[in-house]
Amino acid sequence: MRKLFAGVLAAAAVSVTLLSGTATASASGEVGVAGVGNQVCNYGEACLFAWPNWDGPTWDANGCGWHILDGWMQNQTSSVRAHGNAITLWDWNHGTNQWHNMTTVQPWESLRLVSSNDRTDAITVHC
Repeated sequence: MRKLFAGVLAAAAVSVTLLSGTATASASGEVGVAGVGNQVCNYGEACLFAWPNWDGPTWDANGCGWHILDGWMQNQTSSVRAHGNAITLWDWNHGTNQWHNMTTVQPWESLRLVSSNDRTDAITVHC
């Protein structure tokens, strides 16, 4: 009975998180914060925006290292902001089965992804 109750509590916590729209997880176990609108990109965060003018649905990586975008933000990034740390954007090339380094965004840089719009599959936040 104790295990059943713990399972119900865990399922309820996941449901609340999903309904609130505040967290998304990737296959690598990394967690980012989802938002909508022109979100503030806090120091140390890598902020991805679905629209080209740093607006629309957002995904903020709140940690260093490798983040796979396996959820709704995969292949949806149109602009990016690097607040304090450089960010490398990666595209998975299905033809060669290799990661392709699209670009590196320098610390404090905001970049519209013109030639690589809607292709980002993963990022590396350099800390």
